[in-house]
Amino acid sequence: LEQAHARFPKIDRKQIPASNSENPQTELIYLNRYVCGLARCGAIAYQELEEFKKSLTTGFSYNSDLDEEIEMVPND
Repeated sequence: LEQAHARFPKIDRKQIPASNSENPQTELIYLNRYVCGLARCGAIAYQELEEFKKSLTTGFSYNSDLDEEIEMVPND
């Protein structure tokens, strides 16, 4: 996430999931959706996404309607 935000500093970060110590599994699911949204808009490279997918235990769907829609903003 930090690498994607460093490459594209103007990405709106309000969709980053809030920490949820009472239910970390829910936090993880929302974080997974956020990462998929970053990949869908091009902020995460294919290789980074492949590494992310290897770490998942909850499954992965790149075309899910549940993924966050994140708008790319020019860096200029």
